[in-house]
Amino acid sequence: MFRSLSRRIAMVVIFAVGVTVIGSRMYEQPRTLSTNEVPIVFWHWRTPAPDPHDISSAISKAKMRKLFIRSGQFDSRNSIVERIQPMVGSYPSAPVELHLAYNATPKLLREFEQIDPAKVALSVAGTYRSDLERANKDGANVVGLQLDFDVPTRLLSNYADLLRVLRAALPPDTNLSITGLPAWVLSNDLATVLQVVDFWIPQFYGSEIPLGVDRKIPISSAQDVARYVARVRQVGRPFYAGLSAYGYAVLYGKDGSLIEVRGDIDRQQAGRDSELELIEHSNFPNSDEDRIVYRARGDHVFRGLILRAGETIVFDIPTVASLKAAARAVRENAGEQLLGICIFRLPSGVDKTNLSIDEVSSALTSK
Repeated sequence: MFRSLSRRIAMVVIFAVGVTVIGSRMYEQPRTLSTNEVPIVFWHWRTPAPDPHDISSAISKAKMRKLFIRSGQFDSRNSIVERIQPMVGSYPSAPVELHLAYNATPKLLREFEQIDPAKVALSVAGTYRSDLERANKDGANVVGLQLDFDVPTRLLSNYADLLRVLRAALPPDTNLSITGLPAWVLSNDLATVLQVVDFWIPQFYGSEIPLGVDRKIPISSAQDVARYVARVRQVGRPFYAGLSAYGYAVLYGKDGSLIEVRGDIDRQQAGRDSELELIEHSNFPNSDEDRIVYRARGDHVFRGLILRAGETIVFDIPTVASLKAAARAVRENAGEQLLGICIFRLPSGVDKTNLSIDEVSSALTSK
């Protein structure tokens, strides 16, 4: 009896020690990965198909072998879930693996709790099969489907139900992935979601739009990236780290309140407009992103923005230094589950708000 009790006590001690060792390994600082250990992939997020030149540049300069290409949004209309805004043009036949990505409209996300997850899943699966047939005719190499649904954390169990139905309805060789919000790592339901997918891409940027002109919040900071990546590492599932290479302009009223956010305005155009007065050029706190502020001298229309005298436009501009610091934070904190870095967005010659492919490549391949 006493021997049996002693054996049980010994087993409990061994188990406790084992759990402590496993836990300490989860939370200890991982090995810093070298740049050549971290593949670079991209999201293409414009409605027109990507330009073949932009793809070939990313292949040659960033060694891109995988591209996530937005193929439309899903919306809910009169209880019907359907795709809107499909990609226009041909799917690229370049030697890259394509993953067709679909996001959700704000309306669908607001109604997510009331909609049958199976209805959404079957609509997505049917759309993907149709797009896959179209892509095959274009000579594209489609290997997977990605959902970019920013589901509220409290509804992750509903999302898991959707993904299970979707997985069963897809061709068996399809890679299924999702994007994710860093806040999800605080939920016990995240593990259930990630069991259904092959990998995920948590997005380490754009978590908060500054609601007031005095709130200096960058799109991304290396400090935040390091903290969020460490949390994602502890989840223990394969992931790409989603980083930003884009900028935007935010219009604020005379009282400093937010009016509009635009992602298609070139800051250089503002500098050439005599009706806009440059009042600040600095870096954001804890970030190497540029913060450039203009004030309207009088009532004015600029790039479709209707400005009143005294209103301000704040530009958040990415830099090579800001992306380099974020990438370093990923390599230092991600650990062995990291599959690569995914950049939003694929650089394009017509997109002046994004870093160029040369700038992205320089930031991600230098130590």
